[in-house]
Amino acid sequence: MGGGTIHVLYVDSGPPSAGDISRRLESARESLRVTTVDSGSVDALSTELADCVVCDCALSDPSAAELLEAVREEDTEVPLVLFTDDVGGRTADESIPSFVDAYVPKQGEGRDHERLLGRIEDLVSRHRSETNYREVFEKAAVAMSVRDPETGRFLDVNERYCELTGYSRGELIGRTSEEVGGEHAGYTADRAHELLRQTIEEGSQTVEWVNERRDGTSVRVQATLKPAEIDGQTRVLVSLHDVTDQREREADLERKNDLFERTQRIGHIGGWELDVETDELRWTDEVRRILGVPPDFDPDPDGVVEWFHPDDQPTVREAFSRSVIEGEPYDIEARVTTDDGDTRWVRIRADPQTTGDGQRRIRGTVRDITDRKRREELLHELHHRTRELIRAETPTEIAHIAVETAEETLGLPLSGIHLDDGDGTLRAAAVTDAVREHVGENPDYDRSSTDHGDELAWEVFESGESRLIEDIDTNGDLDIDSAIRSGLVYPLGDHGVFITSSPDPEQFGEEEQAFAEMLAATTTAALDRAKREQRYDAIFNQTFQFTGLTQPDGTLTEANDTALTFVDATREEVTGKPLWETPWFQYDDDTRQLARDAVERARAGGFFRGELPIVGGDGEEIITDFSLRPVTDETGQVIMLVPEGRDITELKEREAELERKNEQLEEFASVVSHDLRNPLAVASGHLELALEEYDDDNLEYVKEAHDRMESLIDDLLALARQGTSVDERRVVDLEATVRRSWRTVETGDATLRVASNGSFEADPSRLGQLFENLFRNAVEYAGNAPTVTVGVLDDGDGFYVEDDGPGIPPERRDRVFEAGHTTSETGTGFGLRIVERIATAHGWTIVVTEGADGGARFEVTGVEMRVDGKTV
Repeated sequence: MGGGTIHVLYVDSGPPSAGDISRRLESARESLRVTTVDSGSVDALSTELADCVVCDCALSDPSAAELLEAVREEDTEVPLVLFTDDVGGRTADESIPSFVDAYVPKQGEGRDHERLLGRIEDLVSRHRSETNYREVFEKAAVAMSVRDPETGRFLDVNERYCELTGYSRGELIGRTSEEVGGEHAGYTADRAHELLRQTIEEGSQTVEWVNERRDGTSVRVQATLKPAEIDGQTRVLVSLHDVTDQREREADLERKNDLFERTQRIGHIGGWELDVETDELRWTDEVRRILGVPPDFDPDPDGVVEWFHPDDQPTVREAFSRSVIEGEPYDIEARVTTDDGDTRWVRIRADPQTTGDGQRRIRGTVRDITDRKRREELLHELHHRTRELIRAETPTEIAHIAVETAEETLGLPLSGIHLDDGDGTLRAAAVTDAVREHVGENPDYDRSSTDHGDELAWEVFESGESRLIEDIDTNGDLDIDSAIRSGLVYPLGDHGVFITSSPDPEQFGEEEQAFAEMLAATTTAALDRAKREQRYDAIFNQTFQFTGLTQPDGTLTEANDTALTFVDATREEVTGKPLWETPWFQYDDDTRQLARDAVERARAGGFFRGELPIVGGDGEEIITDFSLRPVTDETGQVIMLVPEGRDITELKEREAELERKNEQLEEFASVVSHDLRNPLAVASGHLELALEEYDDDNLEYVKEAHDRMESLIDDLLALARQGTSVDERRVVDLEATVRRSWRTVETGDATLRVASNGSFEADPSRLGQLFENLFRNAVEYAGNAPTVTVGVLDDGDGFYVEDDGPGIPPERRDRVFEAGHTTSETGTGFGLRIVERIATAHGWTIVVTEGADGGARFEVTGVEMRVDGKTV
């Protein structure tokens, strides 16, 4: 099996026989490691490193229950197997604690270790698969609510809780269990309130509960209540796990077990007695019936052994001899050949006795166990098939194995698995050849069909209830034109149905139903596992990120396909190694040390994240955003670590390129500031001297050109040094900022009006530049004595600046924010570009439209405004 080495803790409470079993187990599998311990003091047991615990103890031993409970208390999750003598009957089965995961009886055939090995592998495989999938990908999907312990009201619920109950969050918040949970016997609102208060007083607890969904249906849940401090208040955090299906399956399993016990008790017991002194042998009629001889048959003691199978005769002869000579009792199983040539299995018990007058005799029983042996062989074969089902990867493969099992193992030649295709059809995924011979094709069942066969299949699928048809001809609600007379239909969860039938009526008794139901249940479990594995694979292996799983000490247990492909490695090559020794962390010593440090931090419950370089199998070097996250159980214990890596090479290259461009831009700004201003200052100085000496209009034109060049330089510097983001913000007042900016601008006869006020977060300096440039634009383009109005937008999403000038034509509005765009002889064309850059740096959007009086209106949106102390 996959998943690496299996560590077995073998706890022996009886005679020192476990060593033989341990050696046989380890020799059967290289991947198996067995540690054998004497139970001794149960307080000294430790299952920390065990994948499975086997308890070798006799049910009759009073300390057996104490030993089993001690192992289970030590670890509630590790699979627990009871390996003991099969004493048979109801008493043995009822003595097995419910928390034991598997019961393997000793049969003394030299094959005990094979059956024990099979159960260990199945339990560990299932436990590992469910743990990965549950802890990594299903742990967060829990229905949760926050409750007020005093009133019982819902204070908060998550999406899973809404999905579970059918109520929306709005329907639940502020209401009590009495208002939304319904009333059920034993599960009342008063009891719910009592549990909430009890949790605060006594601590966390787990109970089973029945909730009523919004549609009136009931759901059984396992509720875990924990006290929690939320927003300074003592609350109760309630986590719900839907156990409705689980309880129904448990009820079904209990019913199946009861049915199986009753089938085991079918049979009769015959008696016999041997007078040792006279060698006289007497049989009851039941013994004669078992052996198929007439009621008047007179047994011969010397010829009794000849009734047994040649391979079993030595065992019978030796047991009988010890009983006669040494007075030892015996209890053996052997095959006999009946008078008509049939072979039957019998269980023979002998009890030597001495009468009051000193006479010796042996009394015993003979029980026909042929059916039991056949069932054991059937169960053994079903167990073998179950392992095949568990290993199967696809629904189609599972269906073929299940149908083959029904035909070859259970003797059900007319069988088929039909799976829901999602479009209203239960399609034949696998059917036996006999089905095709009877039907002529692979039968599908249409949801919209009025045919009774289709309706029956869909009824079982949708209801989840199996159906037994003893005789179609006498069944009034079925009108099916078919050679089939009897049949069984079992639901396969949400996957489809299993159908088996017969051309004869009443062909499915209790035993046939029990085994068919077992097969259906096993097939359902295999389909569920395949679905989980497909979902797990879709999440785990189809992502572009590097993802894996490690033990708390950093030992890698799983890596996804993306990570393996990058370093050109197989799972076998990397799993089982410490994280820092895997190929991804071999770039240099610093990288390996970083991995060690990350494991230590995550192992202690912390989260690690950092950047590190790795080299792929083809020599490609990339930079990864690496993180290591701990996963904890309900007690807060770290049970695994999740390493993840994301390729950020391109991002880092873009950041480097941006840094280079920023440096170039800064260099440009310096050139503009220094290399252009200096010669311009020299030219302006000489111009001032010339104007003092000459009165020439041409010199005035030169002065205007110098002023124009100075404005261009100022605007170019401002534009070049406007960043793409804002580092620091604080709350600013709109009106105060506007009036301060107005005073720094040459506004002439223009008038400022603040229509409404509000506050918001911004960089005060850059916000002031935004308003200054908008005001200059209005004064320059709006004509003589314009009125400039500033206020909060009606929907509160930002602010606006508008004038009462001629406005901007619609065809030019898309161009006003372009660098260098201007219609003025004195404008530089960079003012509105600067405005747009400042707005973008804050995460805002600016557009130009028409004002109330026809002028230009600039609207800045995406601003979280507060008006009168309230966020709009």
